[in-house]
Amino acid sequence: AATAIAVTEKALAAPAPHRNSVDVNDLQLCLAMMYTQQSDKKALKVMNSFNHTDSWYEKRMGMVWAIRKALLAIIILAEFEYTELALSQLKSFKKRYKKYLLEVKENRVMQYALLVEKYLLNTDIIKTPGFKAEVLGLLKPDEKEDLFVLGFTAWLLSKTNQKPVYHTTLELLHYNSPSHS
Repeated sequence: AATAIAVTEKALAAPAPHRNSVDVNDLQLCLAMMYTQQSDKKALKVMNSFNHTDSWYEKRMGMVWAIRKALLAIIILAEFEYTELALSQLKSFKKRYKKYLLEVKENRVMQYALLVEKYLLNTDIIKTPGFKAEVLGLLKPDEKEDLFVLGFTAWLLSKTNQKPVYHTTLELLHYNSPSHS
């Protein structure tokens, strides 16, 4: 994890002529995720460096990227106990992306958002077997999952297991690998 963070930070520090905005935004989002995996408050700073509107990111980076960014922002706020702000962002997320996600049949993203909302409204829910089962139900072990999807799921699952997010992510990577099936 430390090596990945160092490599990403070095790439972001490269002179401006050698970078394009798409690469920079991708690297910043990855860096924010890596910091979140380490429970490092630097994630807040990285997320604050995104200074364009959601519409701008949707047009330039694509809907999937914008949705990842929005979910990561919610997770970061929740991770560092900005619960009210996280709930507010979650409400905005559902309002902005629900129609799109239903159109493209990505119900799982909305299910995830609802689980995050349940957690934010009642943190004791993580102690219930039913909640953990719902989180695990989001995974598709027969398919190769996107690393961001695994990271998001790992964040919520780490709360139920009371383990670090990074270790939970590694466990999910193993769980989701073809050799596990």
